[in-house]
Amino acid sequence: LIDKVSDWEEAIRISGGVLEKEKCVKNGYITEMIELVKKYGSYIVIDDGIALPHAGISRNVLKLGVGVLVVKKPVLFSDKKSANIFISFASNENKSHLTILNDLFDLITKYDLKGELLQAKDKHEVIDYFIKTKV
Repeated sequence: LIDKVSDWEEAIRISGGVLEKEKCVKNGYITEMIELVKKYGSYIVIDDGIALPHAGISRNVLKLGVGVLVVKKPVLFSDKKSANIFISFASNENKSHLTILNDLFDLITKYDLKGELLQAKDKHEVIDYFIKTKV
């Protein structure tokens, strides 16, 4: 949970850094996520204010994981889309990849993910949100 970042790349580096810190991915996975956004644009912005940075299954994925970054000031992409919430995820097989996407969809549509996380005052409230929803 931070006030602002310089750009979308920094946001991906931070949320991806959570995955690296938890030994879910190697640093190369973060680079892969950034390269995909450079190539395809803001496709990771799936809803107003919510981005799901990810890359494909690769040797840089060590295990399934999710990293969350909440930025109070919206982060702009080149096409004027923006996001405050970056949920980076990594999967080492297709089934778990789909499970993560399904769970995130439920959080967004049923549990007001954006509203709840933007109101969080610290990382403990962010963690509590995920525990409370049990998704």
